[in-house]
Amino acid sequence: AVPDAPSIRDVILFPLLKPQSR
Repeated sequence: AVPDAPSIRDVILFPLLKPQSR
């Protein structure tokens, strides 16, 4: 059970999935 997994994944997946958003 790692609650930090989804937290970091969201931060890394967000920019990775939408690099143009920057």
